[in-house]
Amino acid sequence: MAARRHGPLSASELAEAAVLGDVALVLSFAGWLLPFPIVFFAAATVPFAAIAARRRLRAVVIAAVASGLVAFLLGGYTLTLNHILVALGGIVVGLAYRWRWGWGKTALFSLPVLWLPTAAFSLAALWLFAQARKLTFKQIDISTKGFRRLLR
Repeated sequence: MAARRHGPLSASELAEAAVLGDVALVLSFAGWLLPFPIVFFAAATVPFAAIAARRRLRAVVIAAVASGLVAFLLGGYTLTLNHILVALGGIVVGLAYRWRWGWGKTALFSLPVLWLPTAAFSLAALWLFAQARKLTFKQIDISTKGFRRLLR
């Protein structure tokens, strides 16, 4: 692996980004369809983390955008957003691994990279689409009803 940090991506960087981005997409899509999606979403961060640890950040962005376009074709807006969040999680983990950070620094780094954009986008979307907000909260109520009943 060359320590190349500027200029266009090399052919090996592009190939690795394409393959690992698609592997992450397959795992995200499986999590979207199958039970226990958190397992698949956590596994989908690994390919992005591998790219972030081994290659430049530009390669991770290319992998996320290219596979995100395919995600839009497969599952529309929802799968695309989910896939982008998986990519952001992979970036956090991969960079923390490359820089040899512990749990504390990684958690602090994830706040501006992962949590803040997610929270801002969610609040803006819920404010902008009031009817969708009511539907979203009703969907959360329905999907957690069984678990809440189990806790009682």
